[in-house]
Amino acid sequence: MKNWILIAIMLTFQLPLFAHEDTPIKLSKEGKLIGLPEKYANAEFNRATFTLAINDKQIIIPECIKEFFKDYKDYDISFSASWYHNSELLPHYIHMDITTAENPYGCQVFFNLETLEIYQVNKPGVISKKGYPRFYTANEQIISEECRKSVLNSITPLQRDRIAW
Repeated sequence: MKNWILIAIMLTFQLPLFAHEDTPIKLSKEGKLIGLPEKYANAEFNRATFTLAINDKQIIIPECIKEFFKDYKDYDISFSASWYHNSELLPHYIHMDITTAENPYGCQVFFNLETLEIYQVNKPGVISKKGYPRFYTANEQIISEECRKSVLNSITPLQRDRIAW
């Protein structure tokens, strides 16, 4: 019985560590990403070119990543981010959510806030009987090595005076 009480006490103090909620980031009409901390505050997204720029780097999202949402028509784009956790366990990240009226769970593309590397893509999997999506993660088995190379090659230094936003 003592062991169960000890386990219950330990879990009570550990649960807040597992509670995590991403911070919504506003995408202005001009393409500015608003709501990131000062360290990442110089951030923009160009809808026409699918270019994400943060501080001194930019990534033009490669076609192999766009394949995950190529069939979406009339989609909405929104962003959320997390930077207030231990980056040794999980990189500080921003994710782009691409949703439609027909597919409100959409596709999520995760970028490392420091490097802009795309490290994860989520797409809805089977919808449960209760109506909640079960996501599968597009990881090393789905994002090919060739696509990973395209992602890395798509990250370049940013020269804001030469970019037409």
